[in-house]
Amino acid sequence: GLYGAAFEADIWIFYDYSSLFQYERTTSHEEKSFRKAMNNMHLMYAHECTLTFRIETLTPEPVWNTMLADEEAVVRVYDAGSKTLKEKPLKLLEANRTPYLQRGWCMAEIEWSSLRGVNAQHQHIDRPKDPKSETQKSDHLNGRVPMIPEKFRQQME
Repeated sequence: GLYGAAFEADIWIFYDYSSLFQYERTTSHEEKSFRKAMNNMHLMYAHECTLTFRIETLTPEPVWNTMLADEEAVVRVYDAGSKTLKEKPLKLLEANRTPYLQRGWCMAEIEWSSLRGVNAQHQHIDRPKDPKSETQKSDHLNGRVPMIPEKFRQQME
């Protein structure tokens, strides 16, 4: 009945970055899997039977600065020399503090998600408490029409 349809249905969760083989892909299977996913990623975000939940905030400055100052605070990152994940101090890494709404891949995901007929399937879930915050400006993303490809290209330049 309706209960079974609503509460006993399979739910699959796809975490974009961690659900795909990342750099460096070492086998043909990993590369083939990654390429197949990338060639069809727009379907995951635009499909009427999926939901998109966005987390737009970066690590807060106080947390970031505390980790930079802490000699023992480490982050697991890919190390090209050993071709493995290694723990490294944050201060040895190159910072990427580019806001979410200025990153090309993130904007592509928003555009694809905007193709759905039901806008509630596309949500920004880490809204700031401060209504004057930069991130609050992305409220306009719900209920929007996606950009035409030419305008998207211009925005990414």
